[in-house]
Amino acid sequence: MQIVDELIGFKTDKLGLKVASDYRRDGHNWWVSLTLPQDGAATSDLAAAHKEIGAKGAKVSDVKDDLYGPGSGVKWFNLEDPDANQVFLVQA
Repeated sequence: MQIVDELIGFKTDKLGLKVASDYRRDGHNWWVSLTLPQDGAATSDLAAAHKEIGAKGAKVSDVKDDLYGPGSGVKWFNLEDPDANQVFLVQA
């Protein structure tokens, strides 16, 4: 259960997500729902999000502007959570 607590802590402390629900039936059955603070699916200021998340100690990639291929202009960056899951943040 400590691993799940650490992953939840990473996503709330480093990414700024909010825990919407935390249901623990036992040590093997645990469901956690997370939401964005502003209830959106993308950010309108990716540079600010990049700076904020990086300042909290998360290892972030450089901001890129080619999510859908060269010249697409869609800005994005990614990071890994402590369990090596990739998290992508995309500018709206």
